[in-house]
Amino acid sequence: IEGLHPRVVDVFRRRFGVHTLVAEDVLRTSQRPKIETFDTHLFIVVRMLRLMDGKLVDEQVSLFLFGGAVVTLQETPGDVW
Repeated sequence: IEGLHPRVVDVFRRRFGVHTLVAEDVLRTSQRPKIETFDTHLFIVVRMLRLMDGKLVDEQVSLFLFGGAVVTLQETPGDVW
């Protein structure tokens, strides 16, 4: 999911059963890298680095690892994957 719109994050949260506080962590883009374990998934926060116009920029990427799926949410469109 590219872009962090609160309504989109809330729809994702409800659809996948993610705790409200975790959804708030997704929207709070100053999080430090971390891993949290839950009964149904892992929640991982990382910083993605890339060059834009000759400058190194970073942004938060939140990853959710479910049994058969990986969902990523990032601040802006485009990535280095």
